Amino acid sequence: MKKVEKIWAELSKGKKGINLSSNKRNVKLNAIQEIENVRGYSETAMSEASYIIQELMPEMEDKCYEIQMQVDNIIVNSEANALEDFANDLEQAIEVIEKSASDLGIDAEEIYDEIDEARRELDFMRSLQGDWDDLEREYPLVYRLTNLK
Repeated sequence: MKKVEKIWAELSKGKKGINLSSNKRNVKLNAIQEIENVRGYSETAMSEASYIIQELMPEMEDKCYEIQMQVDNIIVNSEANALEDFANDLEQAIEVIEKSASDLGIDAEEIYDEIDEARRELDFMRSLQGDWDDLEREYPLVYRLTNLK
């Protein structure tokens, strides 16, 4: 009997070494499936990243540079940027005419017949200057493309 038990013990040892449990197979299959899923989903991410890096961003950089140049030419390099200086010059010229007319005891219109139009123009320039000064607040994204401030 001891021989039978010994043989049985030997056979049992052999079974344990070659027995694959179904749990171990499931774990291995789940891990493989996870790899396949991630690889499938990441294919789209890699394709989008490659497109953005190689094509989209260089195009957008070029477009942004073109827009920056346009904005810079409009805001920084245009005559409109000197509106306040022109208004100040016009105001000083009007004041000289008005003082001279007062010193002579005559109306300013007798010295310059378009003085009223010049005054209206000065008022409009001052109003427009206020709107010009509000550009940064009204259009912050566009304004940031300049080197003004």
